[in-house]
Amino acid sequence: MRSRRRELGIALLIVAGITALSALLGLMGELAIPLTASKRLLKELVEELAYNPDNPYSAFAPAYVSAVVWDFRGLDTLYETIVFIAATIFALNLYHEYLGEAELSRHRLSVILQSTAKIQIVMATAVSASLVARGHITPGGGFQGGALLAAVVIAATTIYSLKSLVGRFIKHELILCLLGLATLLLLIASSKWAIVGFFTRAPGYILQNQAKPGSLHGFLFWDGEHWVSGSILVYDLIEYIVIACGLIVLLLVVIIGGYRERVI
Repeated sequence: MRSRRRELGIALLIVAGITALSALLGLMGELAIPLTASKRLLKELVEELAYNPDNPYSAFAPAYVSAVVWDFRGLDTLYETIVFIAATIFALNLYHEYLGEAELSRHRLSVILQSTAKIQIVMATAVSASLVARGHITPGGGFQGGALLAAVVIAATTIYSLKSLVGRFIKHELILCLLGLATLLLLIASSKWAIVGFFTRAPGYILQNQAKPGSLHGFLFWDGEHWVSGSILVYDLIEYIVIACGLIVLLLVVIIGGYRERVI
């Protein structure tokens, strides 16, 4: 009872803090937001450089968010992705036995619901892949697609039972291999032009998406309508793998841990 009161108090404190901050921003308006003088200039720069076929230094990403995440502030995203990979590997190291648990829940839904769910799982997986494939053109990307794929996997464990999936199809060795592949691809994709520049004596930069001042390297492809960035598509695919693996591990640890506590 005491622990529940403590948890309720913490939750109410968080809600109260968010409400107070929202009210403060609403009452004070722009006075509560610093650097408002540069917002218009920043907006103009993003619109000018995110997708502009007439500008050789454009990111060639019609979806402005993708240009910001993987070009304008690409190093931040790179570090965040590496931290997420490290956290997932650390969690696997601590709880790897959960993904090989012999005694797991065998509870599953009815055969009718299982048959219906197959169609929904295929459709949701296709949508997650579409979010990645078109994330640099329309709103979407690796994070959204990976989160949706993780949700599909967790839903499948509920529909078909933990016992039928975990340890047979979802293994910590498989997740480690996927994370290792994603890390390798991330290192190659982010440093390719710097490596090429080193051997060709031409300037190249880490996380260079398109041409930069003094370096004309870039990777474009024609999507049937316009030239778009190929590098951002690769980064979204890597993020897709990383986010899906990380969220699957996190959610399974929580679900299986709760099941084991109930059994014990």
